[in-house]
Amino acid sequence: MIATKPNNNKNIFIISILTLILIFLDQISKYFADKYLTIPSKIIGNFFTLEKSQNSGVAFGITFNREIIIIVTVILIILIIQIIRTELNIKNKLAKIVSSLVLSGAISNLIDRLVYGKVIDFLHFQFWPIFNLADIFIVAGIFGALIFYKKIKIPSKT
Repeated sequence: MIATKPNNNKNIFIISILTLILIFLDQISKYFADKYLTIPSKIIGNFFTLEKSQNSGVAFGITFNREIIIIVTVILIILIIQIIRTELNIKNKLAKIVSSLVLSGAISNLIDRLVYGKVIDFLHFQFWPIFNLADIFIVAGIFGALIFYKKIKIPSKT
């Protein structure tokens, strides 16, 4: 059994709580979109609308076999967790945030695929495919990790 330091347990707990909160926000937003968004609602003219769409594919509606999508998603989540463990300094607040963003988005969309066989999307800018909060979390987390990698990486032992 691998012994973990109490500080690491605290940091993992914080990442877990933040991830669960973000999953809840995404799931509740999709619930309301699915239940109440029967017709598109213009928010900023034709530029931004709330418009329910069901996506059984992956990014940008690219379609694959459902089982393959689920298997690949689970593998990616495991890889993300491994990268967080080995590459990021989880004592760093920014590392906790980017980790939680990516994990929550991936897990929340996986929940949709497992429970409903599709993902509910509802945010639509006219120049971009329809998406959801989980998609925002994933993209923001990855961009944050790329931009701030030097600040959030595990310090070298040299």
